[in-house]
Amino acid sequence: MTTPIIFIAPIILPASSARGEDLEVRVSAPATGDHLPIIIFAHGYGKSLDEYAPLVNFWAAHGFESKLH
Repeated sequence: MTTPIIFIAPIILPASSARGEDLEVRVSAPATGDHLPIIIFAHGYGKSLDEYAPLVNFWAAHGFESKLH
């Protein structure tokens, strides 16, 4: 059985002067629950936040809070 999920995207984290580009993050999580285990997934260069949405949504539907950047 899967759980309904919520997500917020993009969350923009301002870059430091050394990095130069803002970081865009997607957070997916079960609609209910607390003290959830967290998965941080860095997809690498050349992909968008939306391309891995099915994967992080799957994790969220199975009880993990997922952060994709």
